Amino acid sequence: MKKLTFCVIILSLLITCQHKTEEIVTKTTPRIVFQEVQEIFKDKTNELFIYKNNTFEWIETENNTLKTIKGNVNYERGFEDDQDATVYILNFDKPSEEQYFVRFSKNDTVIFPLDTNRNKKNAPILYRNK
Repeated sequence: MKKLTFCVIILSLLITCQHKTEEIVTKTTPRIVFQEVQEIFKDKTNELFIYKNNTFEWIETENNTLKTIKGNVNYERGFEDDQDATVYILNFDKPSEEQYFVRFSKNDTVIFPLDTNRNKKNAPILYRNK
């Protein structure tokens, strides 16, 4: 009986040693990069990432220092007579001085910057590659 118990223990140890550890996969939130938005704020902005969990990360350089702004994003459908347009409101939960607006047209390739009153800025119309 002792030999059988000893064999079972040895066999279970061998099986345990042969078991491969599972690889731990870290899930990250997918992100959408709008490089054209960088052109809207080209004096300061390096990158703007809008994540699918309704947050954004805005990385900018100012006087050779790196600054990261993180916040929440809200989406609104429709703008003036374009019911298919989307308005992205960056920092919607902050005071209006800290909010930024970006509007996409109905064909989703044209981007318009908006001021805090949600009027079109005098900036050029930008085009996004699909």
